Amino acid sequence: MGRSDEAIATFEKVVSLQPNSALAHLNLGIALADHYDPQGALKEFFEAVRLDPGSPAARYNKGR
Repeated sequence: MGRSDEAIATFEKVVSLQPNSALAHLNLGIALADHYDPQGALKEFFEAVRLDPGSPAARYNKGR
């Protein structure tokens, strides 16, 4: 939809409010990847996997 800056800002706020949420980190990572920030995305995917090692989505995106 062309609103990646808005998505990133929203997910960054969610992560700041819920730092232990693997899903929040995963969503921020996806938004960053869509915005061509692979290093930022990978950082968030690593955190999502750390918080929820059994998450297939977090592991998939980390490996991608």
